[in-house]
Amino acid sequence: MKTKGITVWEQHAEKIVLGLAGLLFVAIVAKQFIGNPNVVDQVGPADIDQLLIDDAERLLALMDSSAPAPVQIDEPIRAASYLHDRMAEPLVPRLELVLMDAN
Repeated sequence: MKTKGITVWEQHAEKIVLGLAGLLFVAIVAKQFIGNPNVVDQVGPADIDQLLIDDAERLLALMDSSAPAPVQIDEPIRAASYLHDRMAEPLVPRLELVLMDAN
């Protein structure tokens, strides 16, 4: 293979990508053994009620009068009547069947 006119980056691109992937793999494996990455906070049955109450109070504080109003539908009656009219129509646009001659 001729290497004349090919830059160093083009010649060694596969090695560079493989090296970066290897470094990433080593970093992920090392992270599993350094510290305690898989530790989960345990909550007992006696504590769960108070945690839920605290979260509910926090959410209620966010939903005060300064919150934006919900979206208002201007014409719900018109939309309902349109739907009712469409439901009364037949499913097929033509009730008669047109047969084509096979000749």
